[in-house]
Amino acid sequence: MTDNVALAPASTVAGGAYRWRWSAFAVVLLASIMDLLDTLVTNIAAPSIRAELGGGPALIQWLGAGYTLALAAGLITGGRLGDLYGRKRVFLVGAAGFTVASLLCAVATSPGTLVGARVVQGLFGAVMLPQGLGVIRAMFPAQELGAPTSRQPPH
Repeated sequence: MTDNVALAPASTVAGGAYRWRWSAFAVVLLASIMDLLDTLVTNIAAPSIRAELGGGPALIQWLGAGYTLALAAGLITGGRLGDLYGRKRVFLVGAAGFTVASLLCAVATSPGTLVGARVVQGLFGAVMLPQGLGVIRAMFPAQELGAPTSRQPPH
């Protein structure tokens, strides 16, 4: 039943990293999910944010727009940084920066500080997100990704 799938031996991945790939896969997925959930959390917390920090409806719009604009504007550059400096290194820098920016959002005492922290968070998200697919493709052989190893005509 599994004779069509050939698993790569542990020796094909330097340093025995092959056995840690599922843990690394979970970290990459968790980081990607956290980045995507961040906008949802801000929208849900909007009434509390306005009550605690002040500001009008424009504050909530800036929180979402600043983050989304920074994320969208930085995706191509973030992907290129991974090509130049290594996906793992750039992913770790992006994840660390995203975490620090999240902390800055949590301790913000003014609307301007919060919007600025959200823009920084979007930029680090743009550095982190593009690395995920490349890291996953590097960790798993093509047979395990479901990619065909050769083109065969349909039966």
